[in-house]
Amino acid sequence: MSNASSKGPALPNEVNLTEDKTIFPGEPKKSKTPKDRGWRPLPAVLWTLFLYIAPQVAAASILVFILSALGWSSERATDWLQNAVSAQFYYILVAELLTLSGIYWLLRTHRKTWKHLGLISLRLADVWKAVQGFGAYVVVYIVVASVVGALIPSLDVEQEQQIGFEAARSGIDLLLVFSGLVMLAPLAEEIVFRGYLFTSLRSKFSFLYATLITSTLFGAAHLQFGSGEPLLWIAAIDTAVLSGVMCYMREKTGSLWPAIFIHAMKNMVAFSYLFLFK
Repeated sequence: MSNASSKGPALPNEVNLTEDKTIFPGEPKKSKTPKDRGWRPLPAVLWTLFLYIAPQVAAASILVFILSALGWSSERATDWLQNAVSAQFYYILVAELLTLSGIYWLLRTHRKTWKHLGLISLRLADVWKAVQGFGAYVVVYIVVASVVGALIPSLDVEQEQQIGFEAARSGIDLLLVFSGLVMLAPLAEEIVFRGYLFTSLRSKFSFLYATLITSTLFGAAHLQFGSGEPLLWIAAIDTAVLSGVMCYMREKTGSLWPAIFIHAMKNMVAFSYLFLFK
């Protein structure tokens, strides 16, 4: 991603920051239909929260039901779900499939296509934009983390995110971890946050407001609520900065692919550090 000049980031001619009805580059023209409630800002925020939380709860319930149907005891099922790498992969897989099913239902209900979320034809330039965007994210995060750390000395910048897969050691286990963290999670989360949510907010709000709301929610989603661990504020700051960069790429290119690749590169770095080199 090229660095923004003092006049702010250059945006494509097709995008007007002050207009309500934004059409991203490469996005099909919007059809006039009364069934657009789910794409208005407040419903979009509520649907995003639902699509982020509900599939996780449902995925665990589905796996428990399947294991019970197979005759597993509750102790055996609990041990497998909590400690087996394969169980954690299946959990992510089921949760992401449920999330994408929810997005598909929204698209069908409101007579839209995947192109409205930025899933247009992949271009070679999208890969290069992702590389630039990832570099910009690293620089911005270092600056932001340094400033916040200086202003809030009590902030634990070394606290690690609990991502599971602690038992991953062998080749097949590492392949499952890679598939879950580097491939499945970035795809589903980008479709929900920078695809559905940001696009919905951008149809009514300026780029700045749409980015702030999207990034705040995305950061809050990584605070580790319910994990039993202290709230992970450094991860919230990290992912909020990451989201800001990815929203910019979604706005500038009209495509969701650069954001997906940036997210995947970010998770690839974490995967390499936690499972390959640590």
